[in-house]
Amino acid sequence: MAKEKAFANKRERRIKEEVKHTYIPVHEIISDPELEELKQRIDINKIPTILITDEAIKHLDVRPGDIIKIRRINPGIGETFYYRKVIKSIS
Repeated sequence: MAKEKAFANKRERRIKEEVKHTYIPVHEIISDPELEELKQRIDINKIPTILITDEAIKHLDVRPGDIIKIRRINPGIGETFYYRKVIKSIS
């Protein structure tokens, strides 16, 4: 039992370290002006989803329905942005 608990704690620490890792892209909640601009370019209902429990957004104060902007930096093509809609659970 103690061995399982130690493993679980080690696993939690590893996950927290991964979130802070440089290869994890920056996740942020988009502002209202950005949301309005995004609505003009794409259909918000067709944005892929991300669970509210996802480790990458756990540090943010997100609510279901929020739109998350993910910034990835690629040395070859530069900065790219991806969007995800926060959902509570898979149904």
